[in-house]
Amino acid sequence: MNSIEYDCFCSFNYKYQLGHTVICPYRKEKCNIVGCDWAGTPSLLLKHIYDNHSSFIINDNVHMNLDLSKLIKNTTVLIIMKYGRAFWITCDFNESYFTIAFNNTPTDVIPDFTTENKFHYTIQLLKPKSIIELTTRLQNSRFKLESYLFTKYINDENLTSLRIQILSRGDFDLLNPPCFACNEKFTSVNDLIHHIKSNHSYETKMSGSVRGQYNDLNKCKPIVFEDVLIWHFLSNFNSYCCIYFLYFPLKPQF
Repeated sequence: MNSIEYDCFCSFNYKYQLGHTVICPYRKEKCNIVGCDWAGTPSLLLKHIYDNHSSFIINDNVHMNLDLSKLIKNTTVLIIMKYGRAFWITCDFNESYFTIAFNNTPTDVIPDFTTENKFHYTIQLLKPKSIIELTTRLQNSRFKLESYLFTKYINDENLTSLRIQILSRGDFDLLNPPCFACNEKFTSVNDLIHHIKSNHSYETKMSGSVRGQYNDLNKCKPIVFEDVLIWHFLSNFNSYCCIYFLYFPLKPQF
């Protein structure tokens, strides 16, 4: 078998390791700014962005004015640094549509796979110095709005106010955490924990044996810690007893 030449800067010669370029600390990453052909390692990408494209970096969940007259070929790329990633936000405006597309590049040497490509996006368009606004939430990576509708959020100076919030699925669930014991949803983690302690039996440790009876099958039991809630599921599937756990952080991940 011949070795595969991987698109990275390391000297290792792995054979048919398809995940190599995902986890290699020397993997090759590219800059997504329009007109920039830079490529390098994740840590150098982070330095490259701050040294050369700091004007494209915006704050998460903060309004900023987008000047539509300055879009390069009707397109611009904004950057949000969060969760050990560079989120590339491509805004495109033409006669038919205004679109916002998201993708991201891990900048950590070892990527965090627990949140990889599992994000919720909130987009708010606001006509500057006006009450006219549109807020939408996405579970995919593209927002699309007809141009004639988008013009409602543009002022006479060709500006629109844009706010983008990025949340991992875990942090998004913290906003409306569910109780898997009764399928009720809550508006805060504190309310969920209070509900569990008041209405359901629960554990406070995972060591030793876990109590359960046959009639507990197809049910779940919460295990409450200071910074994490673990749902312990007992499931009866094809005459087999399946045990699995769902990890739910009680504090934001960022």
